[in-house]
Amino acid sequence: MNPTPIAHPSTSSTPARAFRAVADLYETATHLQVRCNLPGVAAENIQLSIEGRLLTVSGTPESGPLPDGKALIEYPTGSWKRSLKLHCDVDVDNIRAQTRNGVLDITLPKLSPAGPRRIAVTSGPETTVATPG
Repeated sequence: MNPTPIAHPSTSSTPARAFRAVADLYETATHLQVRCNLPGVAAENIQLSIEGRLLTVSGTPESGPLPDGKALIEYPTGSWKRSLKLHCDVDVDNIRAQTRNGVLDITLPKLSPAGPRRIAVTSGPETTVATPG
């Protein structure tokens, strides 16, 4: 499992403070779990989409005006987008996402692969074939 993260630059006027969502991807037998650290991002400011096997999370952290004067600013701001390429198909109708205390948890149930299956064969009534004679 090797997710491919893609980060896009901030639209902020101070690129040195661009926000980059940190994400972890976990796998179990039944689902994939993505956990993103999103401090300061309210649930209504998060967009989540999936197209094929590409999961995209984007949003904007809330930030107020900075005070006048000198300051040490380490808390990043700006719009962001993070995409992860998934290695298996997921059940898009049952994806769940929840944010709590600045952490977004996304549960993506795996689709069962269509593997070999046994097909039952039943017997029907006997038929006779008439031969011309």
